[in-house]
Amino acid sequence: MIEVRVDRWLCTGCGLCQGLVFTLEKGYSAVRPEFRTNEDGTEGLVDLKYLDNVKRAARACPNGGISWRLKS
Repeated sequence: MIEVRVDRWLCTGCGLCQGLVFTLEKGYSAVRPEFRTNEDGTEGLVDLKYLDNVKRAARACPNGGISWRLKS
């Protein structure tokens, strides 16, 4: 599994992260509802099959607002 996090202080709402795991809500990046582990959508847990999408979204964020780590 992959733990993902959106830092709303760094997010500018550019939308470059949108895809299978992330979306825009109220002008900011958020983890899609089906993957959320908290109410505000800033944290989530996704299957390893989404690793490429998570990496792409993290690289695309101009301010480094998306982070991830493999959960052991």
